[in-house]
Amino acid sequence: MPRSRRRTTEAACRRALRALALAGLLAAADACAQPAGAPPAPAVAAEAEALPVAWTALTPQEQAVLAPLREDWAQWPPAQQQRFRRIAARWQAAPERREAIERRLQRFGAMTPAQRAAFVARYEAFRALPPERQEALRRAAQRFRALPPEQRRLLRQRYERATGDAPPPQR
Repeated sequence: MPRSRRRTTEAACRRALRALALAGLLAAADACAQPAGAPPAPAVAAEAEALPVAWTALTPQEQAVLAPLREDWAQWPPAQQQRFRRIAARWQAAPERREAIERRLQRFGAMTPAQRAAFVARYEAFRALPPERQEALRRAAQRFRALPPEQRRLLRQRYERATGDAPPPQR
């Protein structure tokens, strides 16, 4: 494959990975912004989801939240565009969670494509778990974060020796 075509293909793959990972993060932000036990947001009418939305038709607030998707916005299916718009609306409605979500997005943006792919795989595996198991893992992570830094470091080393795998990125 010619070098210029390979670079173009690699760039397209990187954009697709970024968009996929951002979609995962926005879904996580969506889950965080939704109060526990609250009913899901009302679905957008099927006919509205069938129509693509031009980037210029988004509100300035939606454009600000969805800015990382701008380059590929027109390529997303209309249903996915509507889903991103609903997530952006929840993002705007959750100012108390915004700072934490922004930190996560910044950490995610600093990851290499391989780290992002691993993150997305872990996120998808987590979402596939039953809710009780998800909650148990959240409690375990909370207990881990409450440990002193030295004890966390030792546990990470122990994990690495036991599995031969590097632990997920630190917070």
